[in-house]
Amino acid sequence: MIQSRFHFGSLGLLLLAAVCIFPSPAHATISPISFYDYSLVDTVTTNSASGSSATKSQTLSGPPPTGPQSGTVTQNNPTSSAPSKSSITAGVNPTDILRPLPVASTSTNISIAQTVTALGLAPLAHSFARANSAFSADFKGTGNYATFYVNYFAGGITTLPHHDGDFDFDSFSGSLVLTVTNMTTHAQLGFLDVNGNNNEGGEAFVVSSSGFSQFPNPPGLSSGYSSSGFPFFTDFATQSNDLYQISGDMSSSMYGSPSTGGTGLSTFDLVANTPEPSTLALFGTGILLMGVMVSQRRKTIA
Repeated sequence: MIQSRFHFGSLGLLLLAAVCIFPSPAHATISPISFYDYSLVDTVTTNSASGSSATKSQTLSGPPPTGPQSGTVTQNNPTSSAPSKSSITAGVNPTDILRPLPVASTSTNISIAQTVTALGLAPLAHSFARANSAFSADFKGTGNYATFYVNYFAGGITTLPHHDGDFDFDSFSGSLVLTVTNMTTHAQLGFLDVNGNNNEGGEAFVVSSSGFSQFPNPPGLSSGYSSSGFPFFTDFATQSNDLYQISGDMSSSMYGSPSTGGTGLSTFDLVANTPEPSTLALFGTGILLMGVMVSQRRKTIA
């Protein structure tokens, strides 16, 4: 347990250092944006060897309330031979949060954490768990730049050895698609399509992209690029009074069979305006959740 805490604590410090040195455009805080409307629909699905399936969903929507919205939706399928479970915890903060010290910043954001578990505990038993989040957020142009930072992680923890004898993430998959559109002119300003859990190591594999970059790489992401854990970002000029929308779809799936099974976790943070101190806690969400999962897993084994 001590080693686990030290390991994830070290990862958290590395991530914190990376964000601190991440280049922040000077114009990012000139005219901060906020969401005047949004929609976030989370759907969790499970099924098992008997063929039974169940689905639940939750919706967070605007116009914005006086403060942030958040919620958790969970679906259990407790079939004894091959249980499955799917859960999503999501939140939307549509308003500007001004933090005058140490650096003036804002943190309009959307955060999502998807957890899927599917186990194969008996011969020929199969189970399946899936989580999906579809979202969109609308904002008005200010005549200045809009900046969005995206932190995405997808990885898994197995509970049984796989057919190849190791403890990789063969039975888990994740994906994220993001689109930024000027709704007034119907022009697409940015697009990002990534697959999570690439190369059995939790990296994000870029399927296609336009208008997005990733530190420390130069602007633009080429297809086939594997993310090493740093956040993606897009930075574009807005026109006063034009209407803009950022929309996305995020999914996580885990399959359980006699030789596979386990728990998969995907985390996503979309932060508007600046990656200054107000976003540091968000960027650490994935690391913290993974630390909790590993701790719980080790307690179960013990």
